[in-house]
Amino acid sequence: MIDVTAQKLVGSVRVGKRPRGIGFTPDGARAYVACELANTVYAVDVANRKVLATIRPAAAPTASRCIRRAARSMSPTCDGTVMVIDTATDKVTSTIKVGNRPWTWR
Repeated sequence: MIDVTAQKLVGSVRVGKRPRGIGFTPDGARAYVACELANTVYAVDVANRKVLATIRPAAAPTASRCIRRAARSMSPTCDGTVMVIDTATDKVTSTIKVGNRPWTWR
């Protein structure tokens, strides 16, 4: 974790192999880190620097984006879907077919 104002490293949180994307809740309290090789999305308490939940999708995660829900795309070699995570419960609420190679968002 980096203190942007001070421009220095202030801590870290261990998650799975090959983190590929991160998204934050609007208040910045939680981060959702998608780790491709671990096939897991990690819900992280930013202030306490600890993993609160591990969310296991059917295919390898590549990106996270959070609003009130987190949407996580599957890897480009898998089934062409995006997983929706309810950030209140850290449970997968749906999987949406989106087509080939849903890698990340812009």
